[in-house]
Amino acid sequence: MKIKTHIILLFLSLGFIGFAQQKQVETSVDSTRIRIGSKFHLVLKTKVDTSSVVLFPKEQYFGALEVLEDYPTDTILDKKNRTKYELIKKYGLTQFDSGKYVIPQLKVLIDNKPFLTDSVMIEVANVEVDTLKQPLFDIKDVIADYQKSSMKWWLWLFIGLGIAGAGIVVFLYWKKNQTLKPRESKIIYTPIEKATIGLKKLEEKQLIEKGAIKDYYSELTDIARTYLEEAVKIPAMENTTAELIENLRKTAIKRKLAISDEIVLSLEKVLKQADLVKFAKSKPLEFEIIEDRNTVEKTLRTMHGIIPLKTPEEEEAERNEELRLELERKRRKKKMISNISFVIGVIMVIGLAYWMATSGISTIKNKFFGSPTTEFLTSEWITSEYGNPPVRIETPKVLIRKDISSSFTPQVKQEIKEHLLFTYGELFKDFLYVSVNTTKLNTEVLENKKITEEDTAKYIDRIFAEWEVQGAKNILTQRTEFTTLNGTPGVKIFGSFDYLDVESKNSKKIYYESLVFQHTQGFIHIVVHIDDDDVNKKEITDRIINSVELIHAK
Repeated sequence: MKIKTHIILLFLSLGFIGFAQQKQVETSVDSTRIRIGSKFHLVLKTKVDTSSVVLFPKEQYFGALEVLEDYPTDTILDKKNRTKYELIKKYGLTQFDSGKYVIPQLKVLIDNKPFLTDSVMIEVANVEVDTLKQPLFDIKDVIADYQKSSMKWWLWLFIGLGIAGAGIVVFLYWKKNQTLKPRESKIIYTPIEKATIGLKKLEEKQLIEKGAIKDYYSELTDIARTYLEEAVKIPAMENTTAELIENLRKTAIKRKLAISDEIVLSLEKVLKQADLVKFAKSKPLEFEIIEDRNTVEKTLRTMHGIIPLKTPEEEEAERNEELRLELERKRRKKKMISNISFVIGVIMVIGLAYWMATSGISTIKNKFFGSPTTEFLTSEWITSEYGNPPVRIETPKVLIRKDISSSFTPQVKQEIKEHLLFTYGELFKDFLYVSVNTTKLNTEVLENKKITEEDTAKYIDRIFAEWEVQGAKNILTQRTEFTTLNGTPGVKIFGSFDYLDVESKNSKKIYYESLVFQHTQGFIHIVVHIDDDDVNKKEITDRIINSVELIHAK
């Protein structure tokens, strides 16, 4: 009896555990019946400890239902038991085909343990509306959208002008301050004063005590060469030792300077000693280094006494000459920069003119200011079915049904049993035009009582004839075979033509791609028109054409 009681209690406890696990995550929806494309909400609730880690599903589809929005998880503290949280997760779901669909059991991980939600049946009802009397969607003003897109470049233009204006103001302010700013007074030393100061600083560095003999001789000879270049006016810094001594002797003779051979030989001895130290790694003794330093100082002071001082008039004339030469150098530099800038400017103008001639104004506008179709690449596209037989197609905007039967001639009305037209944009006028035509012919008036390849050829010719009536010129066309995603064969026609708007007198080239399918009762015709120079032409056209799928077409 006890064993039987334990078994019953065991089953009851297992049943209770199973029941508790099933109810660990509560599942609910705000509606079990929706219309095509309508959004409904799936809500998952669970109560867990505040320390628990909960992971809700992150899939893009729950079964055949698409997740439109994954809302953030709401966390509510249990007022009765503050160690518990109630987590609420909400999803926005939809379906674009009618029928009955099941939200499958979803896996929720609580502390790495899986718990399954309840499955829910959702019924998606079709919407039967006559779009001729009651359109499904409001038509937006295409011209207004284009103007909105084209206004972007005006905004960038104003921003650019503002930045340029600010830059000019800052530059003028800086230039004004530079002009008014007083020049700092600069002490001008004579060549012998520079040499004396240089020798004094050289001793203060204590390079001999540090063993930097090479650096010492480099600075010592630089002081001597600088003096000779400024006082005697010979290119001492550029010359080798032999060239410097030769130029010194020639200059002494030319200017009649009483520079003795003894002075020249003493200086030459020091310069050669420096060359041996710098290039042959010679290491003279300390007394020799001091003797060379004294020789340089004595030689420079002797030359200072020999070189005649200039009169104020000569110094003024020399300064004027130096100023004239400096201005001449600046003038030549400015002229060279001006000539180079002029040549570059001419090349740029010629290149820009050639580019404009070969690319067209629209291409340039698209390049710098953006294309009006750019927004299509970032916005959400719409996949829907149009016509009879239905054509599934993906387009940037919803296609609107139009009734053009009033424009049919009596003969066309006799031949056509049913015609459905859905379009976006205005033919030839807008930057993008998309249309889906489904036509059923009255087979009773056909000679063979069925659609033939000859009828298809006539239908295509009629398309081009209609375009010419609407203003298309110079139509270029190519034909190739085409197969849809579900394997339906057809004909692809593509090319370009010129169009002149009679009202605005504007001419443009339009690129087109067109698909024609033949079925037992008539034709299906898809058309895409886009400006030939649109930078997004290929991407947009391919996406529309490659998405075409015929439903139940034979």
